[in-house]
Amino acid sequence: MTNQNKTRDSFIFYRSFFSATKHLNQVEKAQLFEAICSYALDGNLSLLEGTPQGMFELIKPQLDANRKRFENGCKKKQKISKTEAKPKQKISKDEANVNVNVNVNHNEECKSELINDNLNNNSKGVEIEAVKNKKFTKPTIQEIKNYCLERKNNVDVNKFFNYYEANGWKVGKNAMKDWQACVRTWEGNSYNNSQGETKRFMTTQEIKEQNNKNVLMEFVRDNGGFDNE
Repeated sequence: MTNQNKTRDSFIFYRSFFSATKHLNQVEKAQLFEAICSYALDGNLSLLEGTPQGMFELIKPQLDANRKRFENGCKKKQKISKTEAKPKQKISKDEANVNVNVNVNHNEECKSELINDNLNNNSKGVEIEAVKNKKFTKPTIQEIKNYCLERKNNVDVNKFFNYYEANGWKVGKNAMKDWQACVRTWEGNSYNNSQGETKRFMTTQEIKEQNNKNVLMEFVRDNGGFDNE
């Protein structure tokens, strides 16, 4: 079903749209993304059900607002073109340059309008989302387990979780910022020995040294090893 007359070559896809789909499965995400693109570009309404339909209804007003700005910009451009239009045989080089400048200025105005619209939406929601993402979120035991499996280390997941749960998720006196980095530090900590031996935690200096080694090894790995030339 089509309820718009003009097609578009592009549209703004906000971070908030993407964040809203985190809890959807792959099929539902594909359906929702397809519906958003089809409506924003061609004005076609897709048939959705359940959660994807509910999310689309929340996103649709923003798509409508953006389309309205797009169509108003097209009308304004068309009006300017008609006002400035002259018979081809009477257009001089100077008049042609004037028309080119009008079109360039109008394109810059449309571009500025889109940028301002994006910034306005950022101020409403995206910036808040970015700030939230910067805050530390305590991991679940399953998240820690998955990360340890990915790295194939011998970190005792329960000990790791219980230790930081007891100290309020702090590293020394400071609040934890990156629990994955702490897991990498524990990889070299003999406290995680599966034989149940009594071991100590590394000192603050040892942790710093281990973190530096981790950063160096990741840099070497990402850049294909040391240059032996």
